[in-house]
Amino acid sequence: MALFDPERKRIVIRVVYDGPGHAGKTTNLQRLSKSFVAWRRSDLVSPATLGERTQYFDWLEVDGGLLRSYPIRAQLLTVPGQRELTLRRKFVIERADVVVFVADSQPDALPESRSFYAELCEQLASFPVPVPIVFQANKQDLPGAIKPAKLARMVSEGLRAPDQVKGSVASNNDGVKQTLAVALRIGSEAVRKLWAREDPKAMVGEVADAEGTLAALAHHEAQQARGRANDLQATLPSSSIPSAQLWPTISGRALLAELEHQPLRRIPTPSQPSRFVYEVSQADGQVWRLTTGTERFYDAAGQTSDAGLAGRDAGLTAMVTLTRRKVALASWLPEPSVVALAADPEGAGVWLWTLEPVLPSLADELADPDPDRRREALARFAEVAVGAEALAESHGLLVALEPAAFALQAGERVRTRYVGERLDAGHELDSIGPILSLASRFEGDEIALADYAEGLCLGFHYAPRSPERRAVLVEALTAALAPGTLGPGPTRVADAARLVLTRPAHD
Repeated sequence: MALFDPERKRIVIRVVYDGPGHAGKTTNLQRLSKSFVAWRRSDLVSPATLGERTQYFDWLEVDGGLLRSYPIRAQLLTVPGQRELTLRRKFVIERADVVVFVADSQPDALPESRSFYAELCEQLASFPVPVPIVFQANKQDLPGAIKPAKLARMVSEGLRAPDQVKGSVASNNDGVKQTLAVALRIGSEAVRKLWAREDPKAMVGEVADAEGTLAALAHHEAQQARGRANDLQATLPSSSIPSAQLWPTISGRALLAELEHQPLRRIPTPSQPSRFVYEVSQADGQVWRLTTGTERFYDAAGQTSDAGLAGRDAGLTAMVTLTRRKVALASWLPEPSVVALAADPEGAGVWLWTLEPVLPSLADELADPDPDRRREALARFAEVAVGAEALAESHGLLVALEPAAFALQAGERVRTRYVGERLDAGHELDSIGPILSLASRFEGDEIALADYAEGLCLGFHYAPRSPERRAVLVEALTAALAPGTLGPGPTRVADAARLVLTRPAHD
């Protein structure tokens, strides 16, 4: 379902690549990932892939034109092609705005293509809103390949006809980007008709990411397997929680005691039903947010999404890991920040919660009408971009490098805090994409871009320290500086950063 993302002022459309196994769905996304410069796409994510077989989905986000004067961000997903994973396939298709059906053009693949296409038509027929289908006849280079139009007729005979037909050789990148262009065009037109005279800003919802979608899918599967689709409810932490299940112990317990008799508000998360988010207010007006999800539920029977250990032991292990990662954030950690492990009263397992203050986000500051506040926020993002590189290098910790994941907390002075959910182990961070995306957003503000470039250059004098990592960043900047890719202002920012990164880091 298309949504308006108010933080980034863009419309998010989901394109799902469906079809039998080995038809070329993953290959499409692999080729598209290489066709877009880094700052116009996300990384390609394929959770728990076994060999060449997709187990859940492949995920790639790319920029894709305009709709109602707003930029489009296209979420591209594939489905698993194995018969035994039909439930996962249907779950992914359920949220599509347009479907690309990828079919193997060889004659012996026709029966399986017809079977999968019939299931797709049956599922889409149950949707309240029509979803367009683009038929991609792949592997046109193989001997005996059936021509695209003929293959589409043979596959859809007696069924709903596709809205568009394209031929392709995904292994050679032939027809891949053209198929996506057609899908985005007819998908956007369908969304335009659906929204009619509605203001896009009114079509707000929680925009899912790959991690959240995987958690929601795991939650859905767990519910199906256990036969209790709507019974799983998170247990809230209390001030009587054992010390071993609370961090930091003293201040965390005091805060829970202050909040536990205050009314809670459940925050809806329709695109991520596996999440539980509550907000509670203190008398002084400070708002606190408690967050958990089924991916943080550790089942007493050992049925967890995160570890093979059972119940409390698995939860304690996860709690220690999360706490260590939060400590590594140092000055970025909101004050106070609490981690708690709450046991289900019926002994079903334990829930891992985080409790943090609700703070004004950097995304809000970047959208403020006051140009000085916008410029200050942009300068702060330059600091966090370099800081994220340093964190990945020194602690092997990756954060979500986007304005919505950072916030401002007032005190003796205003400090930048990290409020995003991503805290993954790793060293390779896509920092150039977000850096240049914001530079392009401030194209017309010369003062802001000058301060931004200065902040980036000052930071890149010292981090990252590794020559190899600096070379990777230089390569990404060089690719982004291809003619016609960036405007004059962002080009100056990229050139300045690249010049600093070509030199060794300062001690």
